[in-house]
Amino acid sequence: MKITSIAARYLDFGRDIRLFLVYTFLANIGFGVFTLIFNLYVYALDFREDAIGLFNSVQTFSMAATALVLGTLIARIGLWRVIFIGIIVYGLSGVGLALSTLAPFIIVLSAVFGAGVAILFTVTMPFIIEYGRPAQRTSIATVAFSFASLSLTLGSLIGGYAPILLTTLIPAVEAGSPGAYRSALIAGSLLGLG
Repeated sequence: MKITSIAARYLDFGRDIRLFLVYTFLANIGFGVFTLIFNLYVYALDFREDAIGLFNSVQTFSMAATALVLGTLIARIGLWRVIFIGIIVYGLSGVGLALSTLAPFIIVLSAVFGAGVAILFTVTMPFIIEYGRPAQRTSIATVAFSFASLSLTLGSLIGGYAPILLTTLIPAVEAGSPGAYRSALIAGSLLGLG
């Protein structure tokens, strides 16, 4: 299939769907940066594998629990409000994690971050169903999940270079230090808020 044909199909999706796809693309880049850098950050803070595993498992369990109640929450307060809440929770908890150095705060914020990530991932299909034209839903879903895969990969690639770039741009930040990883985490979180 030609790229011009794919672009024309994308432009025909409607404004709400296009904006949502751009948002999920940017948020997933931020998440890709975050997932790569977060483990390096907490390792640089002198946490080891057991603590890192705990932080990640709390995030994963929170994602699962949040995803289970999202249908009810969407029905109660509406899809747009849930998305707005998800953006705020995702972005602010990511910044909070980047600024945290103590295990109790990292555990709590990992749970909150997991809830934000669950919203980011789980609202995709309800959004497509509500705002996509029935004849286009399959195409929208395939584009959305292709964007998600591409943006997560791009985020990981950016995350790999971000600490080095940031230490070059901010001379006071030492390469491989918590500050270098913190800067990359904040940048990824702010991208998710964008």
